[in-house]
Amino acid sequence: DMKGTVVIYSPYINKSKTVQEGRRISLKDACEDPTAWEILEVCKRLFPEDCVQGENKGYPRDYEAQWPPMRGRIRVRLFKDGKPTNPEITTRKQLYKKVAELIPK
Repeated sequence: DMKGTVVIYSPYINKSKTVQEGRRISLKDACEDPTAWEILEVCKRLFPEDCVQGENKGYPRDYEAQWPPMRGRIRVRLFKDGKPTNPEITTRKQLYKKVAELIPK
């Protein structure tokens, strides 16, 4: 069941990407060259165990992201049964910003 899930690719929060290349948050909130593994580790800390899963998929707009270590898609369940799984994060944008904030740490 994919209802209530959000997908994160590394270009979404990458400071070196432009909006046309897939960045979804502002430059000041983005981080330097995140990998799918780093995103997965941060999401596991923010959400319960069963709410995060990694998938071996590449970002379609970015040819470089088709190859490791940039390859990977993280799927996060923001809502379960109509309730947020993490009350602090209820939108995609909040999720992207929080992950980008925590990756350098």
